[in-house]
Amino acid sequence: MILHRSEELPKQCVGTYIPPARFIPIAAQSNLIVELGDWVLSRVCLQLSECQSERLPLVPVSVNISVRQLEKTFLASVVSGLAQELGIDASLLHFEITESAAMQNSQQQLGSLQALRNLGSRLLIDDFGTSIR
Repeated sequence: MILHRSEELPKQCVGTYIPPARFIPIAAQSNLIVELGDWVLSRVCLQLSECQSERLPLVPVSVNISVRQLEKTFLASVVSGLAQELGIDASLLHFEITESAAMQNSQQQLGSLQALRNLGSRLLIDDFGTSIR
């Protein structure tokens, strides 16, 4: 089997599986969704860097991003900084947004999406934790 794509979600906590449909709303309600998203992004970049250092084949990794992350004016700068710091290509990062987030046409969100695309990252529509595949 050849792995063409991988997805990173913080699905486990202290060895116990917690479905995304349960922890994502809690993170959003407690205003931790941005910090959670930033943590996942940094872990993905670090893992890509480690794979690259070990000369393992690199595959694109999908990272779910929330509407609140898209509202950050500096999201693309964070991605660019992580990629440069860790020596990875930003085109290995695929960003998944929910359909409802894609339908919101705020200028800030559109600007963030365009800035991510300008880095070479792909944008995908996802079910974001609904466990529908």
